[in-house]
Amino acid sequence: MSRTGSFGKKFLSHSLSLIAAMLDRACCICDLCKRLFLSTVRRRRLLLAILIVHVIATYFFRQAFWNALERFDVGTRPLQATLERPRRQLIFLQVLFRHGHHSPFSVYPLDPTPDSYWIEGLGQLTKLGRIQHYAMGKHFRKMYEDFLSHDVQEVECLSSIAFRSLFAGYAFLAGFYPSAAGRSIGEGLDWQPVPCHFLPLNKDKYLQSLPNCPAAEMDKSVLFRTKSAAQFMESYKFWSAKSGLSVQNYGDAGSLYKTLLAEKTENLSIPRWAEDTWEHLESNGNVCYHFHFKTRLLHRLRAGPVVEKIMKQMRRKAENPNDKLKVYVYSGHGSNVAAVLQALLVFNDRIPTYGSTILFELYKEEDGAHTVRLLLSNSTYPERHIEEPHVLYMPGCPEYCPLEDMERSTSDLYPLDWERECLEVDEQRLWGLLSE
Repeated sequence: MSRTGSFGKKFLSHSLSLIAAMLDRACCICDLCKRLFLSTVRRRRLLLAILIVHVIATYFFRQAFWNALERFDVGTRPLQATLERPRRQLIFLQVLFRHGHHSPFSVYPLDPTPDSYWIEGLGQLTKLGRIQHYAMGKHFRKMYEDFLSHDVQEVECLSSIAFRSLFAGYAFLAGFYPSAAGRSIGEGLDWQPVPCHFLPLNKDKYLQSLPNCPAAEMDKSVLFRTKSAAQFMESYKFWSAKSGLSVQNYGDAGSLYKTLLAEKTENLSIPRWAEDTWEHLESNGNVCYHFHFKTRLLHRLRAGPVVEKIMKQMRRKAENPNDKLKVYVYSGHGSNVAAVLQALLVFNDRIPTYGSTILFELYKEEDGAHTVRLLLSNSTYPERHIEEPHVLYMPGCPEYCPLEDMERSTSDLYPLDWERECLEVDEQRLWGLLSE
């Protein structure tokens, strides 16, 4: 007989016994009521006491019944046990982010906010920017708590030489790698020093914001003069008149937008003309970023070096699982984040928000294979609330993409000689871009 059939017979037998017992008790109580209801006060009190005892006994009897019922095995299992997925283990994490809020690189001639307002200086990480990165560090610490320790030797950090990126890296690491319990340097200060390195300006092809590369600059400048730029020409004239700045192309308008965005994020008042055309300014800024990294050559020259470094770090960890390094942090610029997203063909054509972060997770699967998951965290106000990152899907790749597949799909991005390729300008190709 099946287990389910056996359970049914037991359940029916137990239920009938319970019902018979309860009916028998009810009859006895009714008979008792007939004999005692019109009797003395003492007997009425006795009846009340009997009724109370009966109610309590019935409650505990019912509980005993349901407890017995719960012990019957009907062959069910939690869904997780029924549909158990192969176990995978996170073994390496790489984090690439844009610095947080910064002061403008310049103010426009008719700007109501003077450059003296920015006490950190122009182009520097603000107090808000430092808060944003500290909050991000704490958020990701919580997210990867089971993977991380407090040992600073398991993490490395590379930053661009720009102070805003260096300070963003330090603020992030303060939240991401706090000191262990009992090892803080002062009460309430759970900070420990974590180094963040940088390369000289003329050697940094990884995280510098648009490093000197003539071939890439030619591609970008040609794209800025394409027919599609005509859609903004009237706006350029308007913004020039209102700002006092000579706005001639996407880049000029993009610079104006960045200045206004920095002021707006600081809760400063911006002119009415800027508020009225804000969506158009933002749209131009998005197009500007798109053209900065549109072609595969721009992917290769602007994102190729850092993508190659990221992929080599993952391959090294896969082949040396006992290596102590578990985390690599890249503190860069919006241009780095946008270029990498464009190169991996997962860019949404919008300027990365302050603190936008790409997470590269390397996993070891149960069968020994290695997979990579890409995540993007791009909360608008990371100082207030950081949303959970969402998964990025490279073309032809599932959520957990085999490492070998990702290596193949990105291999055309790796410059054989970046310095030499930056000097090679294909004029015929540029004429083709002009017709777009």
